[in-house]
Amino acid sequence: MSELLPSPYASFGQRAAALLINLFLFAIASSLIPLIVLRLSGGAVDLMVAEIFSSWLFLLVLAVCWVKLKGSPGQLMMGCYVADEQSHSPIGWKSAAIRALSYWVSLLPFGLGFFWSIWDKRHQGWHDKLSSTLVLNDTHHDISDESQKSLQQLLKELK
Repeated sequence: MSELLPSPYASFGQRAAALLINLFLFAIASSLIPLIVLRLSGGAVDLMVAEIFSSWLFLLVLAVCWVKLKGSPGQLMMGCYVADEQSHSPIGWKSAAIRALSYWVSLLPFGLGFFWSIWDKRHQGWHDKLSSTLVLNDTHHDISDESQKSLQQLLKELK
């Protein structure tokens, strides 16, 4: 009897948990950044402008994380990473920019683009499809360097 291999694709649960972690971090940043901007500008900047700036800065930070760290803080904590759809290698700046901007596309119709990963065979959301990316489990790699292991891998080793 053949044993089923684990899916290389991050599950909807992993992706949802990663998104919640990222949104929590965004909530902290989006409350602090506008205050800092308003303070530095002496109140010359409108609060709405500061909030918009905060949102774009968050997307920029996500893009930098995807390129430099292979995943957002939430994705790394959940043991997954963003990869190119064809080669499964880390993504470049162009894919990261398209993916970040495509978050708006996934979000606007009541978040349907994020929920799409439930039904998609490769668990891709609309932002993944538009940027030709996948979110993969990092657990199928054998990593000997402790600093390169995800939090999930380290916790599994403790058990």
